[in-house]
Amino acid sequence: MFDRIKLKHFNKAAAEGNPERVLDDLDVKPGSVVGDIGSGGGYYALRFARLVGDSGRVYAVDIEKRNLDFVKKKAEEEHLEERITLVPGTEENCNLPEDSVDLLFLRNSFHHLKNRHTYFGNLMDVLRNGGKIVVIDHKKGSASGPGLNHGTAAGEIEQVMEEAGFTPYKSFNYLSGQWFFIYQKKAV
Repeated sequence: MFDRIKLKHFNKAAAEGNPERVLDDLDVKPGSVVGDIGSGGGYYALRFARLVGDSGRVYAVDIEKRNLDFVKKKAEEEHLEERITLVPGTEENCNLPEDSVDLLFLRNSFHHLKNRHTYFGNLMDVLRNGGKIVVIDHKKGSASGPGLNHGTAAGEIEQVMEEAGFTPYKSFNYLSGQWFFIYQKKAV
């Protein structure tokens, strides 16, 4: 019961975080393959599933089985279960197939990852050539986040992404108390 309440709260917070503008900036097209890493209550996974259409795919990745069960139930309620694949991830790996995803999306997950260098190095293999990775995370010390010590300090995301081999693509400043970066995998 508590987990369901917590996940509903996560989805409510996502809905209040300017999702229309975020989705516009991501430009997800029908037929795209999206990985929602740390999908939580599935708010964005479900939104992505509507955008990718029947020819696309969304991987909802989470380390918590109860979160994936919640996403599965919501997908079934919205008749989107054919577009969403549930993937149990680990703290080191998202467990997605190599060269399978056009866009990886991490919202408020970055600060939870313990071995970020390994994790993002593994994500490089998951992205297709030219694929993008989105990192949205709480700014450490921001009063608008879940707590002053909960989040990511300035420069941390940029350092990890550069060391993992990603190229900066775009960044945005309109999310209150949150970093919003898009990186790209270099085309080979």
